[in-house]
Amino acid sequence: MNALARFTLVAPLVLLGAGAPSATEPISPSPGPTRVAVAQPTGATETPGELEVARIRKHLAQAERELRARDPRAITSEQRTARHQHLARLHAYRERGRFPHNHDFPGQRVPCFVDRHGTRDILAHLMESSGQGDLVLRVSKTHNNASVRELVADTKIGPDVYSWIVGSGFTVEEAQKLQPTYGAERPVVFGEPSEISAEHA
Repeated sequence: MNALARFTLVAPLVLLGAGAPSATEPISPSPGPTRVAVAQPTGATETPGELEVARIRKHLAQAERELRARDPRAITSEQRTARHQHLARLHAYRERGRFPHNHDFPGQRVPCFVDRHGTRDILAHLMESSGQGDLVLRVSKTHNNASVRELVADTKIGPDVYSWIVGSGFTVEEAQKLQPTYGAERPVVFGEPSEISAEHA
């Protein structure tokens, strides 16, 4: 067989094998779809509503620590029992993390006894938990944004508020310390039920 004939037979085999991997060369898998890494935001990721909840929780936690640290022996046994019950309610309320929303004073932090959603602040919650729903209604309708000291000083509602505070085993100063102020940011929870009757809204 002459040289031209041999080339004609061998050349196609050489060309076919040129792109094939050798026995010692690993076979690379075919590339899959391209994946793009999603950049994560840097810094704080809390929403304004979450920051507001965290602020109020911190306030209530500090108040709870201070109230628990005080010696209640100077009060009656009935007052001590009520105080103990209210501190347990305070702890559960703080852990739940559902607090009023300041609708009426945008850009300010003021007390809010019961907001438009029917959410109670800690004092309204404690009052109602101890059977004083009527007092909660009266405060919310007439002094919804008053401080504890302002409530006690009021000639009409003050005596009843003061009587509740004393019966609860707290002082006016302690009740004032419990009361947070509220900002204008509130997490939106769709379908959230009202925590109080519509009469308070």
